[in-house]
Amino acid sequence: MILIASYFLCVLYAAFILIFIIGWNRMPFFHGESRADMPFLVSVVVPLRNESVHILRLLQALEKQTYQYIEVILVDDHSIDHSFSVISDYITGKKHISVIRAAGEGKKNALIEGIANSTGSLIVCTDADCVPHQCWIETIADFYEENHPDMIIAPVVMTFDNTAFRQMQALEFMSLQASTAGAACAGFPIMCNGANMAFTREAWDNNSANLKHQKLSGDDMFLMMSIKKKKGKISYLKSDKAVVFTAPSNSVSEFFNQRKRWVSKSSSYRDRDVILSALSVFGVSFVIILNLVLAIFVNSSYWIPFAFIFLVKIIVDRILLFSFGRFVRSSQLLRWVFPLSLIYPFYVITTAISGLFGKFDWKGRRS
Repeated sequence: MILIASYFLCVLYAAFILIFIIGWNRMPFFHGESRADMPFLVSVVVPLRNESVHILRLLQALEKQTYQYIEVILVDDHSIDHSFSVISDYITGKKHISVIRAAGEGKKNALIEGIANSTGSLIVCTDADCVPHQCWIETIADFYEENHPDMIIAPVVMTFDNTAFRQMQALEFMSLQASTAGAACAGFPIMCNGANMAFTREAWDNNSANLKHQKLSGDDMFLMMSIKKKKGKISYLKSDKAVVFTAPSNSVSEFFNQRKRWVSKSSSYRDRDVILSALSVFGVSFVIILNLVLAIFVNSSYWIPFAFIFLVKIIVDRILLFSFGRFVRSSQLLRWVFPLSLIYPFYVITTAISGLFGKFDWKGRRS
């Protein structure tokens, strides 16, 4: 029974990754054309809390955007640092950028209040610690004009230096982004990231009631799943000009706290594709560890299923990461695929359990 379950979960996982690979490779790159003759207002909404260190980089990047028909609304979610004053000083005299103090608590309330104060027909979201490409808004606007989706999922790239910890973080994040892109390109989105997504005002009005306000995070995922459930059009923007860059965590504890926060919302997921893909990742990680333990302590014959499943997983993972890694110009990270594969099953199980049953902090707030 253990062997049957192990091989079944291995096949299920491999099938998902192969679908992602096919979906990604079949999706053409979007090059876009400037449509300055048909401009429309894009609202960039940025909820933030305690981001005085990072926010100026984002503001400077937004000032350099090639698309000029934008309004930027920053919503300060009860920061206890100098975020509000830093922003206020910077935007003095800049009519297209405004900052408001959130009335309610939490990122979701900040997002709701920011959108309520916006006027654009297309809403674009990012995080305060991100830096977008100079053509970010223009590319999203061109893509929307050409395809008219209800929601756009766009790429997020984690920066890294020459340290092993940050490079392995970037590779793990790249694997999430590759799965996000592959699934969306295959026609069944399973993930998105609030650091880089866009949606129409109509889609927001029709789906914002389903954000699961009892959860501290997850506005991006719950919005995506609601749009998907209502048969809305969700598209992936495959363009290097639509990239937003984010920084890695500074410590192991900060990294795990973030991942626990991401996992914590999964108990409220009701989307079949999201649940099955998550179970396949958890399942294949579990059987790799199970067969390893059985091989060491019970019977050496379990080395065969352990080696087979581990090998299949690392092969399909590397194929997906190779293709996506070239797109985000991070192919050098592939040298960490094998070391990360040794750690990853333990990381997945630990994070899943602690995320579902443990506590985490977000910007000074306790879950």
